[in-house]
Amino acid sequence: MSTGESGSDDESDMDSQANEDQLMLMTAYFVMNHHDKYLMKRKRRIPLCTGQQWVFENLSTSKDCYAMFRMYPACFYGLHNTLVGRYKLESTREMSSMEALAMFLWTVGGPESVTQVENRFKRSKETIHRKFEHVLGCLTQLAADIIKPRDPQFPTVHERLQDSRFSPHFNGCIGAIDGTHIRVVVPAEDIANHVGRIRT
Repeated sequence: MSTGESGSDDESDMDSQANEDQLMLMTAYFVMNHHDKYLMKRKRRIPLCTGQQWVFENLSTSKDCYAMFRMYPACFYGLHNTLVGRYKLESTREMSSMEALAMFLWTVGGPESVTQVENRFKRSKETIHRKFEHVLGCLTQLAADIIKPRDPQFPTVHERLQDSRFSPHFNGCIGAIDGTHIRVVVPAEDIANHVGRIRT
């Protein structure tokens, strides 16, 4: 056998060995991938408790209640009783008033997305929206009753408002609500800083 033939046989053996090694690596990859994907598959997650059970579990501990709902249990129960007794927060077939309030507080305290609320409370998005609006309406009525000035005539002016930065520019403005529309005429270059907002 000539030297040239011996060299081509060696190259052929090397190519064959490289192909075998590559095939072994690919086989090992597919076996490991199959093992991770199918044999070590995590079991399907089943909720350990309903939304209502989760609420009562957190209400049973002051620390957890404060962390989840931003208030201690006594405050939560007091707010709930006030909303039920005076502002028509009601339980329905879909959700109790207690769970609705807890869901609202957890959502705004996070803040949490509707998808997160759906996942935590196991309720439909339609139920979540409806209950959120219901609790918000009750709290808005409560706010209108309790957020009031001590004296609507404002006989005393806070010393900070007597500072030259505010006085006399804001004299007589005490009690004005944000959103009050004031008609002004400003130079064209300043229009962006004076956008009108009319409340309907």
